[in-house]
Amino acid sequence: RSLERVRIPGGVSKIPRETFSSCSSLKELTLEHGIQSVEGGAFSSCKSLMSVWIPASVTYLDKSAFTGCTSLTAIEVAPENSEYASVDGFVFRKNQTTLILCPPGISGNLDLSLPVLQIGWGAFSMCDKIESITLPDGLTVIGEFAFSNCDHLCELKIPASVKEIKAGAFNRNGALKKIFYTGSEQQWSEIILNPQYNEVLKQVEVIFCAR
Repeated sequence: RSLERVRIPGGVSKIPRETFSSCSSLKELTLEHGIQSVEGGAFSSCKSLMSVWIPASVTYLDKSAFTGCTSLTAIEVAPENSEYASVDGFVFRKNQTTLILCPPGISGNLDLSLPVLQIGWGAFSMCDKIESITLPDGLTVIGEFAFSNCDHLCELKIPASVKEIKAGAFNRNGALKKIFYTGSEQQWSEIILNPQYNEVLKQVEVIFCAR
């Protein structure tokens, strides 16, 4: 697939599953106002795509739409969009309390200093260039499969504000070795933890950093 530029007109209401999957040369993508739905894997593994603009008309953006887009470091959403918002290239629900999508090309050490209450289902799934993440104070819920398949994630800082870690949040995170927790050992034991697909949490070193 040698496509380098794609413009999808607003007369197209839906971009079906895997329509442009593995267009590895795709660098420029224009989604025009009028598009309402971007389905799962629609642009997956478009490894040259670096940024995306989501128009105000989009009301459904599948979390796997850009999986494997390893150069994608920013997803911007039109301010007028009624369902989604973007901050620093990350995609949130409109009220900006739930982070739902991290661009797969984000790399290195990530300090997520955003006012977010929840990490949504699969938000960081397969973001395999990230090596460490500092989660923000005030975060309360780490959702299902939030960090699954982050192959190079080796360190994580979790704030004491977290009350629940859902199923599969750290599924297939074999590189994870240390968790820095800003609360006490007692507080850690009180977190509602769904053990399903979270076996790695029994193996990692948890360092308690309560003041």
